[in-house]
Amino acid sequence: MTISVLAAAYFASNGVEALRISLNRAYRVIENRPWYVTRLASLGYVVIAVIMFAVISIVLLAVPVASRFAQTRFPWLISDLNAAANWGLIGTALILLIGLLASHKWLPAGRVG
Repeated sequence: MTISVLAAAYFASNGVEALRISLNRAYRVIENRPWYVTRLASLGYVVIAVIMFAVISIVLLAVPVASRFAQTRFPWLISDLNAAANWGLIGTALILLIGLLASHKWLPAGRVG
């Protein structure tokens, strides 16, 4: 199982490397970092993305289930629970936007924007 997790992380980092190369071409910058630095950065992006998607999954799947359960037990909290569910959607969109901006800011070589 450990080998499969390491292989999955490596192959996922290949996808991040492809994105890095595409962003370098799109921004017309030359990659001057050593290959091991870019590979470690790609692995870091993969780990951060896994954590982000785990948080998003909890917010979008587990919180509504817990909210429905709480609504049956505590009906006076319905408006607060609905507000929390709405903030969960806004938070999810914000996390995805931050991830997109971070990948465009720090993934390509050189200074962008």
